[in-house]
Amino acid sequence: MAKISNLACLTTTVLLVLFVVSNGIPKSNACHTLLGECDVPSPCTETNCEACCLSKFGALHCDGVCEAEGAEVHCHCYGQP
Repeated sequence: MAKISNLACLTTTVLLVLFVVSNGIPKSNACHTLLGECDVPSPCTETNCEACCLSKFGALHCDGVCEAEGAEVHCHCYGQP
Protein backbone atom coordinates (compact mmCIF):
# COMPACT_ATOMS: atom_id res chain seq x y z
CA MET A 1 0.00 0.00 0.00
CA ALA A 2 2.86 2.39 0.83
CA LYS A 3 4.51 1.63 -2.52
CA ILE A 4 1.36 2.63 -4.39
CA SER A 5 1.11 5.86 -2.39
CA ASN A 6 4.78 6.71 -3.05
CA LEU A 7 4.38 5.95 -6.76
CA ALA A 8 1.28 8.13 -6.98
CA CYS A 9 3.08 10.99 -5.24
CA LEU A 10 6.11 10.67 -7.51
CA THR A 11 3.95 10.49 -10.64
CA THR A 12 1.97 13.56 -9.58
CA THR A 13 5.17 15.51 -8.90
CA VAL A 14 6.67 14.57 -12.27
CA LEU A 15 3.47 15.54 -14.09
CA LEU A 16 3.32 18.86 -12.25
CA VAL A 17 6.94 19.66 -13.15
CA LEU A 18 6.32 18.76 -16.79
CA PHE A 19 3.22 20.96 -16.88
CA VAL A 20 5.05 23.98 -15.44
CA VAL A 21 8.03 23.56 -17.78
CA SER A 22 5.86 23.06 -20.86
CA ASN A 23 3.95 26.28 -20.16
CA GLY A 24 7.11 28.24 -19.49
CA ILE A 25 8.45 29.20 -16.12
CA PRO A 26 6.31 32.05 -14.80
CA LYS A 27 7.98 35.44 -14.82
CA SER A 28 6.94 38.60 -13.05
CA ASN A 29 6.06 41.60 -15.20
CA ALA A 30 6.28 44.01 -12.32
CA CYS A 31 8.77 46.82 -12.54
CA HIS A 32 10.71 47.11 -9.32
CA THR A 33 14.04 48.62 -10.36
CA LEU A 34 14.48 52.34 -9.73
CA LEU A 35 15.98 53.79 -12.91
CA GLY A 36 16.33 57.30 -11.52
CA GLU A 37 14.55 60.57 -10.86
CA CYS A 38 13.03 62.99 -13.32
CA ASP A 39 12.83 66.75 -12.84
CA VAL A 40 9.21 67.81 -13.25
CA PRO A 41 7.63 71.14 -12.33
CA SER A 42 6.00 71.35 -8.91
CA PRO A 43 3.52 69.96 -8.09
CA CYS A 44 4.43 66.54 -9.46
CA THR A 45 1.61 64.95 -11.45
CA GLU A 46 1.46 61.39 -12.74
CA THR A 47 1.07 62.68 -16.33
CA ASN A 48 4.16 64.92 -16.16
CA CYS A 49 6.14 62.24 -14.37
CA GLU A 50 5.22 59.53 -16.90
CA ALA A 51 6.10 61.81 -19.84
CA CYS A 52 9.45 62.74 -18.29
CA CYS A 53 10.36 59.10 -17.59
CA LEU A 54 9.45 58.14 -21.16
CA SER A 55 11.65 60.87 -22.62
CA LYS A 56 14.56 60.18 -20.27
CA PHE A 57 14.60 56.35 -20.19
CA GLY A 58 12.55 55.37 -23.25
CA ALA A 59 11.56 51.71 -23.50
CA LEU A 60 13.48 50.81 -20.32
CA HIS A 61 10.88 52.52 -18.15
CA CYS A 62 7.52 50.98 -17.33
CA ASP A 63 6.22 53.36 -14.67
CA GLY A 64 6.63 56.93 -13.47
CA VAL A 65 5.46 57.63 -9.93
CA CYS A 66 5.30 60.81 -7.83
CA GLU A 67 6.59 59.78 -4.39
CA ALA A 68 7.09 61.77 -1.21
CA GLU A 69 10.57 62.01 0.27
CA GLY A 70 10.13 63.84 3.51
CA ALA A 71 8.32 67.10 2.70
CA GLU A 72 9.23 67.00 -1.02
CA VAL A 73 7.57 65.05 -3.81
CA HIS A 74 9.83 63.59 -6.50
CA CYS A 75 9.18 61.82 -9.79
CA HIS A 76 10.73 58.33 -9.68
CA CYS A 77 11.09 56.22 -12.81
CA TYR A 78 10.88 52.45 -12.51
CA GLY A 79 11.74 49.74 -15.01
CA GLN A 80 12.51 46.07 -15.38
CA PRO A 81 16.04 44.88 -14.74
